[in-house]
Amino acid sequence: MPISRRRFVQKVAATLAGGCCLDRMGRAAVRDVPVPVRQITRGPKFHWFGYYDKLEFDPMDRYVLGMEVEFEHRSPRLDDVVKIGMVDLKDRDRWIELGRTTAWCWQQGCMLQWRPRSQTEVLWNDREGAHYVCRILDVRTRNLRTIPHPVYSVSPDGKWAVTTDFRRLGDTRPGYGYNGIPDPHQEELAPKESGIWHVDLETGHAKLVISLEQIARTPPLPGDLSKAKHWFNHLLVSPDGTRFEFLHRWNLPGKGIISGTRMFTAAPDGSAIRFLNTDTSHFNWRDPQHLLAWARHDPQGVGFFIFKDADGGAADLLLYVGKTDSWDENSRLLKLGRLRLRFSGNPFAAGRPFRQTLRLDRGEIEIAAGEGGRELRLRLWADANHPVVRIEAESDQDFELETCLEVWRNSDRVLSLPDGLAWCHRNQTSAWEGTMKHQDLAPLIPKFRDPLIGLSSGAMVTGENHRVMNNRTLRSRSPGKRFLVSVHPLVAQAPSVEDLLTQLRKKADGVNSEALERARTEHRAWWDASWARSRIVISGSSEAEKICQGYNLQRFLAACAGRGRYPIQFGGSIFTVDGTKETAGNRGGLGIPEVYDADLRMWGRAYWFQNTRLLYWHALMAGDFDTRGAMAPASWSSNRHKPPKPGRSRSIRFRMWPACIG
Repeated sequence: MPISRRRFVQKVAATLAGGCCLDRMGRAAVRDVPVPVRQITRGPKFHWFGYYDKLEFDPMDRYVLGMEVEFEHRSPRLDDVVKIGMVDLKDRDRWIELGRTTAWCWQQGCMLQWRPRSQTEVLWNDREGAHYVCRILDVRTRNLRTIPHPVYSVSPDGKWAVTTDFRRLGDTRPGYGYNGIPDPHQEELAPKESGIWHVDLETGHAKLVISLEQIARTPPLPGDLSKAKHWFNHLLVSPDGTRFEFLHRWNLPGKGIISGTRMFTAAPDGSAIRFLNTDTSHFNWRDPQHLLAWARHDPQGVGFFIFKDADGGAADLLLYVGKTDSWDENSRLLKLGRLRLRFSGNPFAAGRPFRQTLRLDRGEIEIAAGEGGRELRLRLWADANHPVVRIEAESDQDFELETCLEVWRNSDRVLSLPDGLAWCHRNQTSAWEGTMKHQDLAPLIPKFRDPLIGLSSGAMVTGENHRVMNNRTLRSRSPGKRFLVSVHPLVAQAPSVEDLLTQLRKKADGVNSEALERARTEHRAWWDASWARSRIVISGSSEAEKICQGYNLQRFLAACAGRGRYPIQFGGSIFTVDGTKETAGNRGGLGIPEVYDADLRMWGRAYWFQNTRLLYWHALMAGDFDTRGAMAPASWSSNRHKPPKPGRSRSIRFRMWPACIG
């Protein structure tokens, strides 16, 4: 049965993929297969095609695309021209010139290829003035049109492509980008205006769908990348056009050209990003759900592996850490950071049993995940009496636990400890004095201490029977049935980061000196007493039950966020998370970015008194006076006088503070 070269290549790729899988388990039998070969180009000029993932043969297997150049053994310069052509296999291998380009490299040429689903169109990248473009030529009519953006990988239907920034690639990965146009973001480590674009090959419209800024903070992050320079390389659309693969690479000072690599996939519009592996090199799609790649995949080591691109892959537990007084230099209430907990056996994989329960009566979150005797049980609680968050994990079968630190602000400092993880954000400047002047309160500046300058917000993470892998990863020493991870947060105006770390260790040692069972019992006793003071139960209809539930949840949130040094921040308080414009409800006019981190607050950083007061009215009726402690002093903090004693009055001069206080 006759078979086209395109179909032959697909079958060979599938066969090789199967052979590589067998090689990991035991080498398959190899036999020689005779293949007819003949040379179709001649010197003295040099000819080649480029990468394996492009369509070199036309649909009728008559014409073979190629590039022609007059030199070799050196890198191309900006004025070096490559001739684009095709070989007519049915006319004594006649070379037919199609065009020329100055946008090319030895590794991948100019992305020359037949346009998928087209009988007569070919495309390649070129340089036009200060821009890289894509030429689309009909070889029959010689009609040439230009797309104002280059392409990297084309969809199977030929209607769109994805591309990266060849200017940046030429700077970060010489030999893969193009020479001739400098990178306008050369001095930026992870620019938000550079990344991967989706290009419409009909209209020429292009949209940036994944930025380098976004991917540089997309977990999992292998260590400290705050000084790394990032770029994208090797994009490839899946056989059905529903996904595309890309490599995220970076360079650290003194660590070689490529310091690290991560392989991801995403939908064509840049959504649904999935991490597949680190340390990955040559790859290809085996089918729409699997990729074959040469990679390092511990504990197996280095070799060819097949990776499944599906939502049912590895799933982790994310824990956001926050405090009510972690203000930055611009009076923003920041999240301290995020922890990623990864359990062996992948208990959170899609389709497996999962149950998460918020225990209002105990101030705890209970999670059960996994199947049968391998069920994983978690208990998470922020101690009501001590500054510590406990993560208790247990199972009937041995498992391993890895805790990874994730911070998304470049200004945060990740510390190196022999027995745990630690990090902090330290305010080197302050907006306090400027805010006081703006509010016409300059005379009060000498009377108060700047509350922001030098304020350091951080935490330390320790684990029983754990070892430090790097300054962002904590891992269990050996499999076990029970593990405890403790998070010790601290916000203080410390003279230095070292002093903050000393305070952190002192507080952590004090907290850990108390037996866990006793601390848990006292924690639950606090919540028992809180709910014993007041309880409202409404029944009779689903609407009534929702009102009751809302009231109790609000009281719970106030108990969590209202016992700190500052009033509850109404715009999310300590309960903010990251998300996208879509998850935020796509509300127009509010300036919500396409992707945002957990520091974003819909209504900004200010205290709006008309909103803040609403969080406290229930406390008067319920007797929750311990959650009102920070609210009352806030009313007096703008004046040097103390409130009068009960039963007495005096004349006091006041300055009025506006409804919004930054």
